[in-house]
Amino acid sequence: MRPTKQRLAVVEAMASFDDFRSAQEIHDLLGRRGEPVGLATVYRTLQRLADAGEVDMLRTEDGEAAAQMQETFEGPDARGGMLRTYAAVAEGPGRA
Repeated sequence: MRPTKQRLAVVEAMASFDDFRSAQEIHDLLGRRGEPVGLATVYRTLQRLADAGEVDMLRTEDGEAAAQMQETFEGPDARGGMLRTYAAVAEGPGRA
């Protein structure tokens, strides 16, 4: 998966939540922020994050998948932590 500004925006959006959020909720947040990220990109990035073990996934009562970051990014190195997470996701399993 090629690193892109859009995929990093998804990681940053996920890091801003401390609870489970659906791809649609993340997509909506990105739209409100003025970041043009397609819903399919959000879904693919969340799946890659899940495959890399960086997010927990669950199904809501209506069957929608929701994700939550496993690590909380706070403090002066918050962006660095997000970038390291993103780099691991961009490399894919077994290539980091």
